Amino acid sequence: MNKRVDLYDADGLYSFIEGVATEHDMKQTLLALPLMKELHKGQFRSGKDKKPYIVHPMMVAKHACALNILDDELIAAILLHDVIEDCQIKIEELPVNDNVKEMVMRVSFLKQPGLTNEETKAHYFEKITEHKKAALLKVLDRCNNVSTMGETFEKKRLRNYIEETETYIFPLIDMLLRECPEYRDAAFLVRYQIVSMLETIKRFLPDMESIC
Repeated sequence: MNKRVDLYDADGLYSFIEGVATEHDMKQTLLALPLMKELHKGQFRSGKDKKPYIVHPMMVAKHACALNILDDELIAAILLHDVIEDCQIKIEELPVNDNVKEMVMRVSFLKQPGLTNEETKAHYFEKITEHKKAALLKVLDRCNNVSTMGETFEKKRLRNYIEETETYIFPLIDMLLRECPEYRDAAFLVRYQIVSMLETIKRFLPDMESIC
């Protein structure tokens, strides 16, 4: 019997992304990849298997590659998308170009003085909507998070995350479908995947209404 392929193998993911970036001369990605690994060192995803945290950004990056999105700056931003929130580093310290930094900042959720959490969230997603690549990054990020939330979230958090996804993420996908023909196929496939996962989880949360 063939050995089952581990989709979440950190070394395998790293080698894959490094190989793609080298083949396509993706300079920003080759800067971001080792930096991401160093900054997230010692961090782990929640869940019983305690996978290294770097599995998450690399899975999102590999998802983009699987959708034939080989945009150097976007892949670099995907790899670094959590470092401002989680790694005690300032955006100006990242050795990547300004386009990558802008995407990373737009998808970094930082509390705004004088605003409630919900007001901060609305402002956050508004900023993302204004930048098409940041919107695609956020959608791919949410798709990966949704794929693992059934294992790690308790029921209240599941409900809140589903509601947030329907309120903020689906409009981002709809915007990509309307306004970004280069991302239309990717947006369709990601929406299909997210909807499938949400509807399955809702079967175990009977007080939540279906969106279908």
